[in-house]
Amino acid sequence: MPELAEKSYLAIKAETTEGTAVIPTVHLPLESEDLVSQLNLTADRRMYGIDFESNDLSAGERTHQGSLKLWADPDTIGYILDMCMVKGATSGSAEAGYTHPFTPGNPQSYTIEVPRDNYAYRYFGVKGSELNLAFEEGKLKATINVMGTGHFSVASTKDALTGASSSTVVFTQDYDLEPTRGLVAGDKLIINPDDALEEEATISAIEADGVTVTLTGAVTNSQDAGVNVALKAQTASFGTLQKPLFFGDLLVGYATTAALAETAAASKTTSTPAQAVEFVYNNNMMNAPFSQQRDNSQLLPRMKQATLTIKKLFDNPEQHSAWLRIIKQAVSLITRGELIKTTATTTRNQVKITLHKAKLETNGNPLEIGEYIFDEQVFKAAYDTSDAKALTVEIVNETATY
Repeated sequence: MPELAEKSYLAIKAETTEGTAVIPTVHLPLESEDLVSQLNLTADRRMYGIDFESNDLSAGERTHQGSLKLWADPDTIGYILDMCMVKGATSGSAEAGYTHPFTPGNPQSYTIEVPRDNYAYRYFGVKGSELNLAFEEGKLKATINVMGTGHFSVASTKDALTGASSSTVVFTQDYDLEPTRGLVAGDKLIINPDDALEEEATISAIEADGVTVTLTGAVTNSQDAGVNVALKAQTASFGTLQKPLFFGDLLVGYATTAALAETAAASKTTSTPAQAVEFVYNNNMMNAPFSQQRDNSQLLPRMKQATLTIKKLFDNPEQHSAWLRIIKQAVSLITRGELIKTTATTTRNQVKITLHKAKLETNGNPLEIGEYIFDEQVFKAAYDTSDAKALTVEIVNETATY
């Protein structure tokens, strides 16, 4: 029976070895997802003595990419940032909250799963190419464009399974010479899904030949060669989710240095009210084919860049002057959440984004009848040689490690 998209979710886990799949154990609710594997099929245009375009299609270099959209609550945003930036050393404690710093660089790779009905689509070697943080419906939401170096969802059996005498499954190589890549010991499979002979099995080992998996026990039913074997979706376990971060709890600070901007954003009295804020960070990820596998196997960030868009009330020409004169500014965004649950102090969940050297790319002051005049600003993040960095992101939350 067809299933609603609402029954899906996102499962993720950081990989120990980049590009080697693991079983995702962290479950997060999704707002939307459009990951897809591109087979890059092309028509076989060789001369076959026929006058039609082609008699077949042939696969090319595969890519795996798409977007994930999630609510960026104080804990979830750590996973989001870890996919897109480099996480520094975590400090703090359960009582005082954990502080996680992030800076631009080559991010951690992840294995992720998104179910379709009872079947999971797994992508591995996944990294964030572009991150968009913006407030929608008053809540901070993250849209991440991600890329992966491989995918597993379903394979086909090469040989027939003969009931109690079969404890291994050999896959065809129609999709890949190593069709078991992406599977892990402990994975649950559905053999011959949606058939009267459907059954579940658990992998005990992935064999070195790249085509064979050994099961924890023999299959129950005899199966013909060529039946599908799908990765079984997990039962999601979300635990206790934090409340979202709200636009009404955002503070924006402007100053001449990053330290002063963070000070300005630390309280309502010194911060500047904004009507809209959007932060975009881009790794400009290289997604290129290399030898050794058919998938694009190298995901490496190139020139990093970031922009910050802010809309605020116009009350003087200061920002217009800064735009005309290309003056350096520092801008800090601090979004505060609730108190750390286990603490007796006033430590809050918090996300802080600071541009150390922000220069106005555009600064408009459009006029509309019946409307107030606004500064509509787009800041370009530049590298600040005095601070030896362009931007920093820091979160304080109740998650001990990512």
